[in-house]
Amino acid sequence: MIPYVDPKLLESDSYTYDKKSDIYSLGVLMWELSSGHPPFYNNNNLKMLTLSLIKGTREDPISNTPCEYMKLYQSCWNSESDARPSVEQVFNKLEEILNLQNNTNHDDDDDDGGDGGGDGSSTPTLQDSTKEPESHDSLQIGSEDIT
Repeated sequence: MIPYVDPKLLESDSYTYDKKSDIYSLGVLMWELSSGHPPFYNNNNLKMLTLSLIKGTREDPISNTPCEYMKLYQSCWNSESDARPSVEQVFNKLEEILNLQNNTNHDDDDDDGGDGGGDGSSTPTLQDSTKEPESHDSLQIGSEDIT
């Protein structure tokens, strides 16, 4: 769990946990998504890892990670909590990155003579994922009904 904890919290018992601490953790999770493995997974010395995180050590970016995505997660794990983006800024930037990626994919479709996916469907956005899930009174697994 140490790699996900805001280094300010590791450094001082008097530091107050806040939303910017969550943003730090989010940045580490974003790095993990691009790498496919937990941060510092090969480091078993938690005391040394804690000290190195306090001193500013972060995982290296993964090659082929989109530049804007990399800049975003690095801004999230900034040593200075006041320099970290808000959750709204992270959300907006992720939406921008997703839209840019979708536009690039559609441009590629147009370049190869494709129809650009003109099936009338729309590309989901991050906004779509914030909708409330449908309520279900029971869950069916196999032939069993769990209520």
